[in-house]
Amino acid sequence: MKAGAARALESKGLEVRMVYSKPEEITSILNIIHGLEDLSATDEGLRIVRRFNGILTQPETHEDVKNILDLIESSGVVIG
Repeated sequence: MKAGAARALESKGLEVRMVYSKPEEITSILNIIHGLEDLSATDEGLRIVRRFNGILTQPETHEDVKNILDLIESSGVVIG
């Protein structure tokens, strides 16, 4: 992780690590980058995260994963 990104995370009170899964952490990160989406090669992925953050639960089973993928697909989001 680049030093600037780590400083931005720390300034928002987030522990610096490579994976975040709690909706409140993801919301903080999305707020940090709000308005900078055009600078990312993954702007579509950021829009998907913004749309489903806090709505989808962490899957625990294979069936949970299938249900979440069905929900995403039925919403018209294209992944890939």
